[in-house]
Amino acid sequence: MASFNVLADWHPLERVPLFQGKTLFEVVDFVASNVFLPVGALLTCVFIGWRLDRMTFTAELAGQTQLAGACRALLRYVCPVAIAAC
Repeated sequence: MASFNVLADWHPLERVPLFQGKTLFEVVDFVASNVFLPVGALLTCVFIGWRLDRMTFTAELAGQTQLAGACRALLRYVCPVAIAAC
């Protein structure tokens, strides 16, 4: 890996206060874990909660209608708020 070898002392975003003193590997790690993962989780919740039809959702949960309704409500309202709060 270049960030542990040739580029170990390169700080690509040194002028940005949030990334000051971070190497290329640390910048990529920060962006992946603090931007891409929450955005992916939020988009997954929105897609499954709002775009997936009720019949498919219930079928995926082995026909358990009450469980499907509860999970769908959680994915629509609670999970996006919880993800955005973190």
